[in-house]
Amino acid sequence: MSGSLQSDPLAVHAQALALLAKLRATTAYPTAETAAILTKTITAVKDIEGTIHCSNAFSSPVSRIPPEILCDCFRRTLPHARIIRGTFHNTRVPTAPWRLALVCRYWREAALQDAQLWSSIHISSTAAPSPFSKIYPLPALETQILRSGSAPLDIFLRWVHVDDMGPLLLRFAELLVDHSVRWRSLKFIWDEGMEDILLTLSRVRGRLPLLESVQIRSPFASHLDIGDVFTIAPQLQEFILTSCAPNINVPWRPFSAPWQQITHLRAHFVIDGEESLKISILQNIPNLDDCGILMDDVIMASQSSIIVLPCLRRLFVSRGWVLSFLETPKLEYLFVKPQEDHLILPFLRRSGCQLTGLKVFQSSSPNLIHLLTHLPTLAHFEISFYQPHNKPTAPLFHAMAASTAASTMLCPHLESMCIDLFPPELELFRNGPASHIYRAVAAMAESRWANGSLKRLRFHAHTDTHAGMPVDRFNALRGQGLDILVFNDRYSNSEEMILNPDMICP
Repeated sequence: MSGSLQSDPLAVHAQALALLAKLRATTAYPTAETAAILTKTITAVKDIEGTIHCSNAFSSPVSRIPPEILCDCFRRTLPHARIIRGTFHNTRVPTAPWRLALVCRYWREAALQDAQLWSSIHISSTAAPSPFSKIYPLPALETQILRSGSAPLDIFLRWVHVDDMGPLLLRFAELLVDHSVRWRSLKFIWDEGMEDILLTLSRVRGRLPLLESVQIRSPFASHLDIGDVFTIAPQLQEFILTSCAPNINVPWRPFSAPWQQITHLRAHFVIDGEESLKISILQNIPNLDDCGILMDDVIMASQSSIIVLPCLRRLFVSRGWVLSFLETPKLEYLFVKPQEDHLILPFLRRSGCQLTGLKVFQSSSPNLIHLLTHLPTLAHFEISFYQPHNKPTAPLFHAMAASTAASTMLCPHLESMCIDLFPPELELFRNGPASHIYRAVAAMAESRWANGSLKRLRFHAHTDTHAGMPVDRFNALRGQGLDILVFNDRYSNSEEMILNPDMICP
């Protein structure tokens, strides 16, 4: 029978089909099971890879930093705003700490838990009116205040060119005023057309228990009637009220402040043609440590007695005659402009102080050389020669060169110098004969570097040419270790100094 089966092709084919069906039936389940197992295996491998990736991330040094240290790094390094190019005044838009949430979950959680990270509020209205509400909507300020918890607030408002943004800025002001008890510092740059906003901000009177610093800057600063808004502020120590446009003469409006506790004062005093400015206000600030007084078109004050400021260490005055009425026994740093250096020495002798820092403008060499002979403790010296000053400057640098005898050396303890030369002092330099100024500076730097006293030099020549510059001598000093930067208006960027050989090609 088997023989007949083998000889029957149809029977053989049928038998083969039956065997194939049997094989398919016996392997169907194992194949499906294998595919399912393989799918699970692939999924498990992916999960393991993700776990390994997360483990590597959390095992990195950054992820091991405690959240409080990480947030402290954020506070010290992150910019508060980014600049949008092409808008009016290159608008600054708040970014930190908003963008931290976009980095990773760990950074987001750390940022949300740190109230201090949200306590610096920067709002600039210099954008065009239409996009500003999208750039910084009111809910953003509400959210930031909520996340800042109870931390003291540092507020910076740059509200100029308000146009149609007035209603929105007014709502900003109202919200900030509601939290004035948390204000630690206020910096306000403003323009005209903001009367309603200023009136709203004046509601903070008597509600400033934490306020330490006030800075108000505006071309119309003297129009601002501060009155007694900041009189009750037990922590207030710094008061700065200046103008963005010093050439605008507007009447000064007196204001009240807790003068007995003020240690830092900057004020832009201007007068009209009927009243004389008095500096007697300084008599009420005995704890003043740092003071700057700017004056425009001021006639001689009618001050008759000397004002003693026993704690003052830093002083800036825009009119040298103010020194005739001051006595500052602890003064360390003096900044005087313009050319009134002949008033400095009598002031220093009367005060009995020892200057370590001096900055002067438009000073003539003979007067300044005489002054420097009486400043043996001077360590930092800055000088700028502005037009229309035409007196030679090279004699000053020759006189300041280190001498072999320490007793005859000007300012033997001088460590750093900053020199600015402006036209027309350098007008002749364009034609070559005034290059001796640069050589005098180089010789002075070389002698003081060899002497061991000079450690830092900044030399800015306000001209667009470098002809005659002894670059090799300055480069040699830098190669020996002197911290030196020499540059002109062509390469005024600190990263493009003309000491760089690649930057001195015509």
